[in-house]
Amino acid sequence: MGLNWVAGAVSPYPADLRYSYHASAPRGHRVRQLHVKDRHGRWQLFDEQRDYRLITTSYTAMGKEGYHALLEQRSEPELLGPIISDAFINFARARGILTPPLEPLYQLNFDRLVS
Repeated sequence: MGLNWVAGAVSPYPADLRYSYHASAPRGHRVRQLHVKDRHGRWQLFDEQRDYRLITTSYTAMGKEGYHALLEQRSEPELLGPIISDAFINFARARGILTPPLEPLYQLNFDRLVS
């Protein structure tokens, strides 16, 4: 099925998909119980014979981040809007001067790490 995520690759954050992933299983058998939510909100078993539409970044669509299976699509990708870098450039231009936040967005506390 082509759904083999490898160590170091980014795990997917899909909408309207549910599955179980078994890292210790052999390649080609790690994703199990893959279901897709249909347009009526019902979960349907994934059908390898059907075509599905997905939305992703152009970077990922080019097989990056370990998603080589996306290179096997049956139709050409359709560009829906600006790419991420262009969207950020437009955001930055609209803001004028970008400044860092006054307070940190997150804090790491290494004293509490559990081994």
